[in-house]
Amino acid sequence: MHNSPTVTSKKINLISSNGDVFEVDYDVALMSKTVKDAIETIPTDEINSISLSLVRSEILTKVIEYCKKHNSAQMSDVDLMDWDVEFANVHYTTLFDLVLSANYMNINSLLDLVCGKIADMIKGKTPCEIAKLFDIKDVSTYEEDN
Repeated sequence: MHNSPTVTSKKINLISSNGDVFEVDYDVALMSKTVKDAIETIPTDEINSISLSLVRSEILTKVIEYCKKHNSAQMSDVDLMDWDVEFANVHYTTLFDLVLSANYMNINSLLDLVCGKIADMIKGKTPCEIAKLFDIKDVSTYEEDN
C-alpha cells in the first residue's frame, strides 16, 4: 500500500469520460478522495493513470483548476474566498455538472462550494421562480405565483 505521495514533480494522468488525458501533480490529484483511494490500493510503480468515467473533459478542467488553486499556499484566505466566488460564477448547468463531478471524485470542499452557490441562487424563490431560473419546462406541478 502506498501512503501519501506529496512530491510535486510526481505526476499522474487523469482520463476524462471523453478520453482526454490530463497530467496532474500527485498532490493536486490527491485532493480527490476517489483518486487518493485508487492510488493507495494500487502499488505506485504500477499506476500512472486513473480513469474518471463520469467526468467530462470541460468539467475535469474546472475541477483541476479548483484543486490547483486550493492546493497552492500562495493565496490568503480572503483572496481564496474571492477566487471561489468568481470560480462558482458560472452557468447553472456547469454548476450541476460540478456537483456531480465533485461528488463522484469525493472533493468535499468543491462540493460545498457549488452546492452553496446553488442554494444562494434559489434562496427565497418560489418553485415557479426556481423552475424559470433553471429552465425547467414542465412546471405543471407547481402553483403559479400571484
